[in-house]
Amino acid sequence: LKLIIGVVILVSILGVIGGVYYFNSKNKEEVLEEAKSVGIVKITDENFTDEVINSSEPVILEFSSNSCPPCVAMLTTLINIAKNNQDIKVATLNVDASDCKSLVKRFPTSGTPTIMIFKDGKKISTLVGDVSEEKIMSELK
Repeated sequence: LKLIIGVVILVSILGVIGGVYYFNSKNKEEVLEEAKSVGIVKITDENFTDEVINSSEPVILEFSSNSCPPCVAMLTTLINIAKNNQDIKVATLNVDASDCKSLVKRFPTSGTPTIMIFKDGKKISTLVGDVSEEKIMSELK
């Protein structure tokens, strides 16, 4: 148990360091603008069913927070996935936003960033933390 807690703490620290580094090289607005330009969809309570449940393609959905540097680092990974995989929908949901309250209750998370992967309208995987592109893509197979 101590080893698991130590690993979780180390991964969290590395995620924060990565997020802080990324903030220094690109500001948050630039990252968000790039996310829009590659087609990453902003999910709300209103569009969740159409964009995620009824999607004909698999969906990678990031649950993020305004106060989460690792979420910005994770977004850069998602931008890369969106650029290189036209057959996968990539989306984000801000857990702090007032237009996502029912989804936050419906899909509770233990922290941010959390990645949920949906296929054929069903959640097939949940990943917590700043995970690699390879790990995310392996969950889609």
